[in-house]
Amino acid sequence: MNWIKTSLKTKLNITGNILIYYTAIILLMVIAVSSLMGIVISRYQEKHLLAAHIEFYPELIDVLVDKDPLILEALSDNESSGANSKKIQAAVDGILRIKGVVDAALINSDGEIVAGNNRDQSLKEVESDQQFIKALSGYTDYKYSKNDGIYTMKLYIPVKSGGNIKGVVYLSESGSHLTSIVHGSSSTVFLIIVFCGMLLYLLLFYIFYHSYRKQSTINKHLRQTQDVTIFALGYQAELRDLETGKHIERTSAYVKILADELKKHSKYKSYMTDDYISDLIRSAPLHDIGKVAIPDSILLKPGKLTDEEFLVMQSHAVHGSDILERAEERLSFPSFFKIAIQMSKYHHEKWNGTGYPSGLSGEDIPLSARIMSLADVYDALSMRRPYKEAFSHEKCVKIIAEESGRRERKKF
Repeated sequence: MNWIKTSLKTKLNITGNILIYYTAIILLMVIAVSSLMGIVISRYQEKHLLAAHIEFYPELIDVLVDKDPLILEALSDNESSGANSKKIQAAVDGILRIKGVVDAALINSDGEIVAGNNRDQSLKEVESDQQFIKALSGYTDYKYSKNDGIYTMKLYIPVKSGGNIKGVVYLSESGSHLTSIVHGSSSTVFLIIVFCGMLLYLLLFYIFYHSYRKQSTINKHLRQTQDVTIFALGYQAELRDLETGKHIERTSAYVKILADELKKHSKYKSYMTDDYISDLIRSAPLHDIGKVAIPDSILLKPGKLTDEEFLVMQSHAVHGSDILERAEERLSFPSFFKIAIQMSKYHHEKWNGTGYPSGLSGEDIPLSARIMSLADVYDALSMRRPYKEAFSHEKCVKIIAEESGRRERKKF
């Protein structure tokens, strides 16, 4: 599983990828909003569906009364013949055949059960329910409840004739049928809304991803342009001293090696982030940029420099930091120039305080400058100069290690 995660991170650049974080937030918002809308609309639709379902029954009763005048006669006169009673009961049984109806009764205006499948239960409901009285006023009334997700409903429907209320039809509808109707419709509405929300998210993700890729390409090209410009600035100083040959390229590589190694140590692990290491590598080519201010007579002198000439040579550290500080002042945001300034100004400082230009010592020397100093010294030892041959790696390491008090040898 770990290799799968690693592969995904490599392909999608998940770590630190603002697109992933941003679209994750959008996804959560879309899910939350669409779910909320689904709940609100499905509940509204639920009430509307119940109302439409209830309106069906008064229309049905009107049709039954029109087809069977005996219903009105039975409500007006309890003394119905046996044959008529059977016909009235048959009409009630017809109501019971409606899917979901479990109880039905025909009740006259006095509250007496004329016909029904469960007279005792129906009478009990009528005696204890004020809805019957409301129905006698000419209004269809209903009451539904929801227990454990199951709906149940009782209806009282007035039976009218010539503008007069003759009685009431009582119905009780089973929970399972009503629940299936309401839940089925509400669930469909909810799922449709959530599905539309997800489609919206996918559309937004496509737009964000397309914009992100385009912006990433622009940023990549800009970064490469900056790196090339930085290299050109550093190379400008190097061109004046051809003996050093590709010095900035080699020292940049050494800086990366040292930084990666320091990252493994607990003391520097939190400090040596990927961004910090990247800034170190980008800054390294600028460490000797101040040499552009040194006269050729001193910079290219084949022999030993006089004390006065050496002081002029030392000034390249200050000149370099001045150049970079002026550049940094024109920026309105933090940049790697701060590290470049440290490298340029302090890469000739010594651990024991005998370096230049400020005579810093120990931990007072910025870490970036200490790394640059070691890379610079190693390159000077390992390359051929007019006054010496190139030293092997082993000899370079030995010389650096022997400079006790001048280099931070225990840590580097």
